[in-house]
Amino acid sequence: MQKPGLNLYFALFLSLLLSCGPATENQTEDITLSSSKIMNGIKADVEEFPEVIGIVSDDSIICSATAVRKKLLFTSAHCFLDFEEVQVEDGDSESFDELFGILSDDFCQSYQDCLEELNLMTWKSTKRRFLDDHLDEIIRLIGEDITIHQGIGHPGGEVESEDIVKEINFDPNWIHLIKLKLYETFGVLKLGQSLYLKNLNEYDEYAFDYAQIRLKRKVEASSLTPMMKEDELEEGLPDGSRIVLVGYGHQFPSGESDREDENSNSDESTLSIGPQGEEEEEEEEVEEEENDEEEEVNLFYGEKIYTTLPISGLIENESGSFVIAAGENEGACEGDSGGAAFIKFPNGKLKYIGIITAGANSCGDHIMWDTDSGSIQGNTIINVQLDTSEI
Repeated sequence: MQKPGLNLYFALFLSLLLSCGPATENQTEDITLSSSKIMNGIKADVEEFPEVIGIVSDDSIICSATAVRKKLLFTSAHCFLDFEEVQVEDGDSESFDELFGILSDDFCQSYQDCLEELNLMTWKSTKRRFLDDHLDEIIRLIGEDITIHQGIGHPGGEVESEDIVKEINFDPNWIHLIKLKLYETFGVLKLGQSLYLKNLNEYDEYAFDYAQIRLKRKVEASSLTPMMKEDELEEGLPDGSRIVLVGYGHQFPSGESDREDENSNSDESTLSIGPQGEEEEEEEEVEEEENDEEEEVNLFYGEKIYTTLPISGLIENESGSFVIAAGENEGACEGDSGGAAFIKFPNGKLKYIGIITAGANSCGDHIMWDTDSGSIQGNTIINVQLDTSEI
């Protein structure tokens, strides 16, 4: 994938962020590819941001995407295939088994099955080819269940969708990283591969977290927000420019729904126990109420939401180009990954700049993002993507 050669400079910290504490090593290490929520944002009307589209699997929205051409969507690669799915730590193979469970009987379908088959092989090169074949088949199968939702979504994320996905193409570097993580799981890395993983920085992962979805027919939007041009970025963004994030993720900061649960559950202490035979019925009623409460929490997910945030910094390094956005209890979280990041100019015009790719472990929390010249504080990282060529 060709990366735009951008000569970006960083913005100074905004006054909003000056009161926050300094960076620590722990804060830096907390940077993860946690799927990115538009918290405390505004629900989009039907006519707003028609190019922002929901990625659907099993009739539920799992991520967001943006139409940059009428038949081309940009999104995050981790929406379909992520590192944690090919890694097994402390014996926990649930994610691995779920991913490999989509394979046919011609392949191993769980971590234990794969381990047993690999133990029968002598050479590491043979083991790597065995794993390559499995990963290639998984990538082929991933797109078969993916559909898209063109609309404003629905609370809970269950929506009607269209089966018009032609193909999904991943940044080759992302697939390479997935492959190395899989090799690492089974101890078959070459020395050079091991050193590469050891020296990998988080920005490499962010830059490679990129996929294109090609469609069989055009999206329904009458027009699309134009993309930024390289020369515009080279000149620098005008003072007062901001970031607009749009996606289908959660709307509230983590912990708010937990407080709702605690308030709801406090009513349980007032339930009376009736005569023998009625106690079981009342316990069933309590369980039904708890299930209803759990479903209620999910209602905060799955609608198209947008928010406008300050730009805390622009970063260019050897990995790629990134924009860091920051707000107070606003930002991106689960379900917003792959969604749109637009630059909003002081005159109110919008231009597409890139993909919502990651944030802090706790959505909305501020974190220090390392740069070559210091650090920038924010809570959402945008992977600048302006290349519409095939990958």
